[in-house]
Amino acid sequence: MANQTTLYAMAVVALIIGIAVGYFAGAGNVTTTTVTQTQVQTETQIQTVTTTVVAGEGEVVTVTKTLPVTTTVTQTQTVQGEAPAAGLSGEIRIGVLLPLTGDLASYGEAARAAALLAEQDINAWLQAAGAPFTVKMVIEDTQTDPTVAQQKFDTIVAQGIKFILGPMTSAEVSALKERADTQQILLISPSSTAPQLAIPDDFVYRFCPTDLIQGPAIAKVMQADGVEVVIALVRADDWGRGLIESSREAFLEMVPNGVVEAIEYDPKNPNFAQQVAQLNDLVNRYLGEGKKVGVLLISFNEAVQVFQQADQYDTLKQVRWYGSDGTALLSEIVNDPVAGKFAAQVKFINPIFAAAKSDKYDDVNMRLTEELGRVPDTYAFAVYDSAWVVTLALMAVGDYDPVKVKEILPTTARVFYGTTGEIVLNEAGDRAFADYALWEVVETSPGQYEWVNVGMYKYATNSIEWYTG
Repeated sequence: MANQTTLYAMAVVALIIGIAVGYFAGAGNVTTTTVTQTQVQTETQIQTVTTTVVAGEGEVVTVTKTLPVTTTVTQTQTVQGEAPAAGLSGEIRIGVLLPLTGDLASYGEAARAAALLAEQDINAWLQAAGAPFTVKMVIEDTQTDPTVAQQKFDTIVAQGIKFILGPMTSAEVSALKERADTQQILLISPSSTAPQLAIPDDFVYRFCPTDLIQGPAIAKVMQADGVEVVIALVRADDWGRGLIESSREAFLEMVPNGVVEAIEYDPKNPNFAQQVAQLNDLVNRYLGEGKKVGVLLISFNEAVQVFQQADQYDTLKQVRWYGSDGTALLSEIVNDPVAGKFAAQVKFINPIFAAAKSDKYDDVNMRLTEELGRVPDTYAFAVYDSAWVVTLALMAVGDYDPVKVKEILPTTARVFYGTTGEIVLNEAGDRAFADYALWEVVETSPGQYEWVNVGMYKYATNSIEWYTG
């Protein structure tokens, strides 16, 4: 049974989020909040929450809710203010671990822009609400390296920071998990998807779905194209191995007589000349048997090097290539003349979990696109949302305490409708479901290549909606 503190915090979460929604709906509204707690001899505590909003036109709206809670203490207390954030003051720091360099640098660039935009928007709201504190994003570069991520984690924690957004890769999350659990540091990754990290009641949350959902999305696209044999080139780490297994299992269920073969490469010491030659041999073999072949590339931005090697083989240009969220929307691919041309020739198509469209999404998307000069990936929006959820949960508990925040984080995420839409977390603290946008590299003008959203994988129906025009 939930204790009194948790129930009270949950009521305040709904109240605070209502105020936040009001801020976005019409900047400049003045909001006052009164929370009254009354306990009587029947051992039933009645909590009355009243919110009064004075709109820009002078209209006054009052909303009152009464919540009964069993208790054994008799006490009456009234707290009135503009935001229930007792115990928080000054600058509240939130760590951010991002791959600003390395194999996911373009993802890190977009995530950094999203974190700073969230800081700006949250502080504007806090000021309007009269809160006694601001938030500050403390950003460190992990270099897309688990060892560096550990060092930067220690650097952030040494500053007294107890909440961290990131890191982005599953290998980095895996490297930090023991530290986070032992030191009770709350991590929220926007993009770690490895199924093996789905562990209930730890200090790691992930605001993205795992590859148990992405795998079937990839398989469904290949099945829709009539692929019978999949030759995969796979990054040999936790993420790559987890995704190929999920994709393999789903594909073989959809195509009972299908074949999936995988070639692994060491991301720290790849030999793409040798591995792409091996890939070419396998594709030629199955084409010679009259099979329809597809190539699945599970990688990060080293895909550019793979495409530069594959461009030397005519056979590899004759089959369709499929990717994943590790390569979707990567600017490195479309900005490289050889890689971009090859990707367009093979209709390189990639899934990435889709944000639900809304006015809030449109606003943040417009500002991020202007800042980046390109379309941001969905994981940038997950960073933006996680910053808001942490702030709102901190306000609800009124204390810079990861243990207290952890108790109400799933509820806070669920009530908050973010730029990515509804955030429903499963028992492991991972996003429970999502659709997947399908992005393909297209030559939009001679020598110019862009990512184009060509369809959507629908999770609920395991189906694809293709876009035309």
